[in-house]
Formats: sequence, structure tokens, C-alpha cells
Amino acid sequence: MHSKLLGRQAELQVIAEFLGSLGSNSGTLLLGGSAGMGKTSLWRSALDLAHTQGVDVLVARPTSSEAGLTLATLSDLLSGVPAHVLDSLPPRQQEAIDVALVRSSDQGHSIEPRVLGAAFLSILERLSEESHVLLAIDDAQWVDASSRSAISYAIRRIGVGGGLIATVRPSACCQAWSTRPKL
Repeated sequence: MHSKLLGRQAELQVIAEFLGSLGSNSGTLLLGGSAGMGKTSLWRSALDLAHTQGVDVLVARPTSSEAGLTLATLSDLLSGVPAHVLDSLPPRQQEAIDVALVRSSDQGHSIEPRVLGAAFLSILERLSEESHVLLAIDDAQWVDASSRSAISYAIRRIGVGGGLIATVRPSACCQAWSTRPKL
């Protein structure tokens, strides 16, 4: 765990337990609170711990200026996924991911949200065959709507070995993320 964090042992313990449970469970852990209270420091500690445990971590750090961009957060999460995983998808899912990642020349093609969610779920399932998978989002209140839809679809359906940890500021838009206890 992050050695620079003092007085946060209770929160770090909850994070360690959450990450430890990925082998027998899946779920979401929200680090909630107002700006400046140390959510990002706890989040970074969670990422450090996940990496030391061999967890595959997909990271996104959206900003307010990106909240209106279509699929910006999903693109960030998928940026480190190996090409062979992306290329192993069924054709319809492959097409959706190619459009989402701007890898397709047919950018005028619309993506059916359920197909994109299923494609993202397929990617997470393939990654979880090798190791546990953690989606890590800092400032989840800025996740664009199209990414939030795909992430929500996949995270509700991911089996054992997959999870989401996110920092959020208090707001009505983040209620959709709460499926596990908040810190």
C-alpha cells in the first residue's frame, strides 16, 4: 500500500479487502467525497496494491471537458488492452469496438449501446481468463454517458475476478455507480 498515506488505515484496509475479494467475487468500490479530501491518493494506493497482486488494471481519468465526448472514457480504459484480445471478438462486437476506438474508417456508423456493452464485457471476460481485472476510474462524475452505459452494462454482468474502483464527488449523476459500499 501507499506508504505516504497517514491516518488512512481503515480506508486502505477496505481497499485491500475489496481487491482480495476479486478471486471469489466481483463488484464496485466507490471512494466518495468532496474535492481535496484524498480520494485520488487512496485510488492510487489501490492501483499500486492491485499491480502488486498481479491484477490487470484498466485506467481512465476523465475530466469535465471530456464529459461531452462520446466514448472518451471507454477509449481510455481500452487503450492498454492487447490487440489480440480486441481482435478476438465476434464480428459485430469487433465492429463496435473498432468504431468506439476510432479504428474503423466507417465513423458515420452508429453503435448500438447493447452491442458495445456486450463487446466490453467480452473483453473483460477474456482478460479475466488470465488474471483478475480492475477498472479504475478517477473522477467518475466526468465519465461520458456512452462510456457509462457500456461500463455499467459490463460491470453488472462480469463474473468472479472483475471489479470497478472509482472516485466520485457527491452528485446525483453518480447514483448509477453505487452497487457496493462507499468509503
